[in-house]
Amino acid sequence: MGLTQSPNNGAEGRGMRRAVALGVLTAATLALAFTSAAGASEGFTATGSMAGERDQGVAIRLASGKVLVLGGERSLFAGLSFPADAELYDPASGQFAPTGAMSSARWGSPSKAVLLRDGKVLVAGGDAGLGTLASGHGDLYDPESGQFTLTHGSMITPRRYATATLLPSGKVLFAGGSNASNQKLDSAELYDPATGDFTATAGAPTIARWNATAELLADGKVLIAGGRNGSNGWEASAELYDPATDHFTATGSLSHDRDAAMSTALGDGTVLVAGGRGAGGYPADGEIYDPATGNFAVTANAMTTSRFYGTATRLVNGKVLIAGGRDGSYSSLASTSIYDPVTRSFADGPMMGITRYAPVAALLESGKVLVAGGLDGATGSLADALLFDPGSFDLTVARSGSGSGTVSSAPAGISCASDCSESYVDGRVVTLTAHAATGSVFSGWSGAGCSGIESCVVTMSEARSVTAGFSAVAVDPPVDTPVPPIPTVRPARPSPAWSSVKRSKVVTATIHPAAGVSYSIVGKRGSKAKRGSCKKVTVKRAKLVSCKVTLASGSWTVVVTPIKAAASGAPATKRFRF
Repeated sequence: MGLTQSPNNGAEGRGMRRAVALGVLTAATLALAFTSAAGASEGFTATGSMAGERDQGVAIRLASGKVLVLGGERSLFAGLSFPADAELYDPASGQFAPTGAMSSARWGSPSKAVLLRDGKVLVAGGDAGLGTLASGHGDLYDPESGQFTLTHGSMITPRRYATATLLPSGKVLFAGGSNASNQKLDSAELYDPATGDFTATAGAPTIARWNATAELLADGKVLIAGGRNGSNGWEASAELYDPATDHFTATGSLSHDRDAAMSTALGDGTVLVAGGRGAGGYPADGEIYDPATGNFAVTANAMTTSRFYGTATRLVNGKVLIAGGRDGSYSSLASTSIYDPVTRSFADGPMMGITRYAPVAALLESGKVLVAGGLDGATGSLADALLFDPGSFDLTVARSGSGSGTVSSAPAGISCASDCSESYVDGRVVTLTAHAATGSVFSGWSGAGCSGIESCVVTMSEARSVTAGFSAVAVDPPVDTPVPPIPTVRPARPSPAWSSVKRSKVVTATIHPAAGVSYSIVGKRGSKAKRGSCKKVTVKRAKLVSCKVTLASGSWTVVVTPIKAAASGAPATKRFRF
């Protein structure tokens, strides 16, 4: 997703390196520059810097929530180098730390790192240096050991500027690219984590294509679009790879030639392809691919600035952050653009403060976005990093009633008794769960559209408040605890006739009532409680009380409590399982 790259072994790359000038902005300067943005509803703030500068790298969020950053190049006064080392960003501390190193440097291959189903990261293809293709063996990063190991097998055709896509089967599709002779490839191969080997696909791509975009669709197919063709001309065509048949077929074409474009799959199953460059110039608009029709449609408007070699990250709220890149004059950009799939249009996003060509970006578990490194047109490769907050809102929980209990949240943040307020990013879905204390039952939610006694699910599109109600209930004292004398006469424990209906999960307690006594019925399962009702009935001229409660699946203790004036008597209980 997101970043596509272009070779720097031609005139463009040499010119870019000659333009590297004047110095590297310090982390202290960055912190100062963004202090005023802290706490803003939407914007960037500085976070810890990488140990080394890099652009054209890749960032992948691991299962632990940390972000692995690796690959790319380093353009500095001392010259051009290609780091093989990798770093881990820890959102909890806001700092980077070194981790293992690859067998060689790898750059010049978009999406060249893929998070596998087992939590490891596969890195394959790319260049080890200027004009030097990396080994056909891939590197596997193991988060448990923090080390890289070589794959068992080697790529059939080592390639740079290929696409790499994780398939639903767990295999990885590598398609197109160019070989060591810079010949553009119309071949594809699959990496199988189960064997560690690469095998050719049964069918070949419809054309030789490199520097294209690739996105996995909801039906398991892969959309590959744009790029450059075998004669190095820009492409508007697109194709689909179907894992079920292991073949490629043509689909609708883009309205513009686009290579080095930014792409991402949207929440509704469509795909956004934005920006890029082509024979006709530098399109600033975007296009939406609809798998239902197999066609692209141009977005309602265009970005304020044309851009290529930027990043595209789908946010928790469904919008897409497009950051950095270069414009039509090859100037690095500090600007961002935000695409809204509801309006199908772009709007200017906040500035990053420093221009960044080919940075890395990753969505964090918090919903914020890490943007790191890149190439500043004035200073060279960057080591600093930023956090983008798409706008955060406070969720506040209050507790009420005669009882007591706590409330917890998923994702974590609220633990109310002590911590009853937390800030969550725009669009984050938060689930609140109530836990009644001993001697209390949870009586229900109010606020933010929540009610009843099941979990409260809140979508954070604005600041929200929720109240959890807890009611005190009578409980039997421990058997070894003496019961002090009670001056108030309490009603006797009832002896109900119990019955239940499995299908409807309704429990009925029929009682011969005592004079002046009323009754309540409650079903309890852990911290959950379901209240029923008690009504007077006449059965064969006998005056009775019928108490009913409707339960859910699981094991429940049903409690019938006699009540007279302000005093409650000993309850009758019975266990039921549905």
